[in-house]
Amino acid sequence: MSGCDEEARVDGLIILNDYFRIAGVDDEDGLIGACAALKQLRQENQGAYLHALKQIADASREELWRDPFSEHGIFLQELHALDPQKDNPDISAQALRLIGNCCIDNDENRELVKLVLRSVIEALEQSALVDITIGALYNIVFDNDNLAYAAASLRLHERLISLLAEKKISKDIDCEAIELLRNLLEKAVEADISALDSRKARDGMISVMSMDRFGDKLFTSDLLTAATIYLGSKALRNQEWNPELIISLMTALLNAYDCADDEGPADGREVDYESEQELRDSIRESCEKLIISLIRFSTTDQFSKIAEQDERIRGMLVTDFLNSKKEALKRCGCFLLGNTALADEVTIHMAQKTTALKGAREIIRNKSYDRETRHAAAGLLRHLARPAENRDLLLASGIITDCQRLIDDDDLQVAFAGLRVMRQMAQNHLPTCQRLLAPSSTIDWVNLATVTERCSRFDVESPFATNAVAECARLVVAVARCIVKPGPCEDASDVQQFFETGHLLNTVIGSARYSEIPFIKSDCWFGLALIASCEKSGEVMSQAFAANQLIEAIEKFSTPAVSDTGGGTGSTNELLLLPEVTEERQPVPSQVLPAQAHPAQGPSQPPPNKDRENVLFLIQHVLKSKVWMRPFVVLDYANSPQRVDIDEGKRTRLTDTRNTLLNLVE
Repeated sequence: MSGCDEEARVDGLIILNDYFRIAGVDDEDGLIGACAALKQLRQENQGAYLHALKQIADASREELWRDPFSEHGIFLQELHALDPQKDNPDISAQALRLIGNCCIDNDENRELVKLVLRSVIEALEQSALVDITIGALYNIVFDNDNLAYAAASLRLHERLISLLAEKKISKDIDCEAIELLRNLLEKAVEADISALDSRKARDGMISVMSMDRFGDKLFTSDLLTAATIYLGSKALRNQEWNPELIISLMTALLNAYDCADDEGPADGREVDYESEQELRDSIRESCEKLIISLIRFSTTDQFSKIAEQDERIRGMLVTDFLNSKKEALKRCGCFLLGNTALADEVTIHMAQKTTALKGAREIIRNKSYDRETRHAAAGLLRHLARPAENRDLLLASGIITDCQRLIDDDDLQVAFAGLRVMRQMAQNHLPTCQRLLAPSSTIDWVNLATVTERCSRFDVESPFATNAVAECARLVVAVARCIVKPGPCEDASDVQQFFETGHLLNTVIGSARYSEIPFIKSDCWFGLALIASCEKSGEVMSQAFAANQLIEAIEKFSTPAVSDTGGGTGSTNELLLLPEVTEERQPVPSQVLPAQAHPAQGPSQPPPNKDRENVLFLIQHVLKSKVWMRPFVVLDYANSPQRVDIDEGKRTRLTDTRNTLLNLVE
């Protein structure tokens, strides 16, 4: 050590000793005086000032000496005056160390700390001070109320992410940098701060995720937590994305997931089993959240459009996600591919279509997968079945049997998903409907009879049973739309098989009667009206109504609780309208009622209630058919004075029902 350095060190220690001596007696004036002497030393001898500052910074690491520094803002004021761009880098570094230590849990000088924070953020621009500044920032904002101010700084977010992406932070400090960034982002989201709305920071975050650091589970866990917060933010979902970014992100997620499955220790460090397992679970959870965030992009069609344009993304979703051996990735792949626009695009490519179908069926057949995964796979199948040209392929692959596996599941949510797939297949697809009506040939044969029989045994106490039964009713109506035609039938075999299916009409009547969802009620009433219009309904239908279920459903429909001016909502709200039943005229289903002509003057007429018109149409057929007249004959007979064995209450109810039906027809 040279003589000058030794002299500076001695002068610095003298100042330091004076400070500690005065601070020890808790003399406010003495503290101010010591700081003034330190400031003068800075102007006269920077070497001595540096040594004094270093000694103070070292001492401030100990809680015994940190309190005097923290309680008196005079030191922070002095250090805030430092200019990292002009001062000696060594002095700035020691000042930053002292600032960080003084700001730990410092709520006494909150406003002053905010001012100091600005200088610290500026110090990040100096490459020589990056590591020491990260450490100071970590102490300033970690577990401190001043975090909100730091979180509001877009410049700080962008700079931190940029330094990480460019690998300008040493490995000794980058874990602290990631943890710092995570805390800043959490606070920014909590405070709804717009600092997250930065395309530059978003691109940098994806670059950070592409770093080859996934062997370090501690680093990876914090990184993915920060990325989940940032990339899942609402502001970023409104930004433009390109295929390269999506590919980089998904590749990083796959690498991170592999890291979670690696049984090795976290970056060579000893970690107990429970901590190691927590890290793995955290990584997996963050990966899944990020993948689900990609789904949210489809709300603005960005992700879907990108996937449509870039075959690499579609292939990655099918091969790397859907066909992964990891259940969570399979589930995420199903969710992503289940997006309507994306699924439609995948169905154009035969290889991807076949692979996606194979992956979804594998999930459905394996009951070891959880409910969410199997439900997602069913959603993917339903979307694959949307294009009519796909249904022949799906039917040939055995999708009906797969649907039955779902319907037989004890979880009614999974059963509901299976019914939705089956209904999608049956819509306007005659081969599927014929397959569902084919008689049982083997013990494991699946047809409409086995499906309706299964649904009739659902636990009515379950909150999901009503939805599942209603979906079964819509399946029956979908088959009826394809098979049953008003009036005479040229090919009676399919129709006869339809009417011979057990539980079929009871299911539709029950949903028409009890469902609280308007478009389901409309669908069921339309289906009943369509079925009634077929001359093949006859005796088979009357047997289904042995317990007057239809009459009770119509009676319930006619109560004041049902509006006479609306017809329900949804695309299934159709009308079979026949003002007068004759032999010459038969009803024809129509999607839309003809527009009514309105006079030039006067109020407009309310739209007709399609559900009510379909019910009236149904009653007209009841009255027209000799077989269907049976309930009315029974009513007349029950109302006769000779029937003394019928109690007065039942006689009154039957009479009221008869009058209700006749009033509706009139």
